[in-house]
Amino acid sequence: MVVIPDEVYQWCRPDSQLPKDLIRTPKKDYTSTLKKFALEETFFDEINVETDPYKYDINFRNQFKARMLPYSLSTQIIRESTLEPETYTDHFGNMKRKLSDIKGHIAWSLSSTAYYKIGGKPWKLGKIRSGVCYIGLAYKQDYRSKSIRNACCAAQMFLDSGDGTVFKGAVGPWYNPVRGDYHLSKEQAKEIMELALKTYQVENERIKPGTNNLPKEIFIHAKNSFNQEEYEGFCEALPTGIKVVCISIKKTDSLKIFTQKKFPVLRGLAYLMSETSAFLWTQGFVPRLQTSLASEVPNCLDINISQGEHDIDVICQDILSLTKLNYNACIYADGLPVTLRFADSVGEILTAAPFDEFIDAPPLAFRYYI
Repeated sequence: MVVIPDEVYQWCRPDSQLPKDLIRTPKKDYTSTLKKFALEETFFDEINVETDPYKYDINFRNQFKARMLPYSLSTQIIRESTLEPETYTDHFGNMKRKLSDIKGHIAWSLSSTAYYKIGGKPWKLGKIRSGVCYIGLAYKQDYRSKSIRNACCAAQMFLDSGDGTVFKGAVGPWYNPVRGDYHLSKEQAKEIMELALKTYQVENERIKPGTNNLPKEIFIHAKNSFNQEEYEGFCEALPTGIKVVCISIKKTDSLKIFTQKKFPVLRGLAYLMSETSAFLWTQGFVPRLQTSLASEVPNCLDINISQGEHDIDVICQDILSLTKLNYNACIYADGLPVTLRFADSVGEILTAAPFDEFIDAPPLAFRYYI
């Protein structure tokens, strides 16, 4: 547990505006020069030392998580005002954060995420297909790079047991600024799949000793589509008999369904457009809870099979199940599957520090990134 003063939360975020008396940097024009020098080392050691702060993300959380990766430390960051809200008051003596109504929620969330981060699982899916592996691809542009096309790629792998692992790909020209999407080269796709297969074997042997260490099916999720080159790279890395399916999953408001009742559409409703595409409502009315967890008319997920073949109905069922595995926030029926729910967060952590600081770090459990 990492307890931080509220001043860190207030001033150490990307959009924070520091008071002048807290600024300890050189004048502005020299700062911009140091940012340029941070892209590559100079011949002068004094300048290299001064550029070090500009090699890291200005978001405290992301930078802290990134710096902990080489040490394999899972952390939970908590603000002091969360533990003692009565000590943080305004000029009139009123508490700045009124948490009395959600103390139970805070306690439940902290206890469940702490249990998960020490290696436990607060719950498991009751019905999940065995021998299936789910991989979510996360991309993040590397703004410290000279090229706008350079981005970091990471993969989040989840087994049928619910265990998750994150492993890093290389930084490369994966981003297309014209189309605004990401695509791997054939070689990088093959490399990521080889690493995923190796990690699957290690994790599966740890969880189920003596069982078959190869998955039967691999489903790869991403927020953008997959091209033929990526698919060929994935397939080349796999032994004969393992099926791989690439699926594009995006949130969309292009289709809204309104009901004449007091509650919205049922969670789990799917509209199968074709054999390769469907709309899936992962938020909505839950009969068992007799309520809807969505605060408005819920949007759906636009699901498309980009490469490979599989029953679209089964794919929708799998994605719906994966929305129940958000151990970090302890949310039942999350809007996105866990393969993509933290994609942006994982990418931000991997680009929050110089890539060479943790390039040799082994694949780590998902809990180290959330």
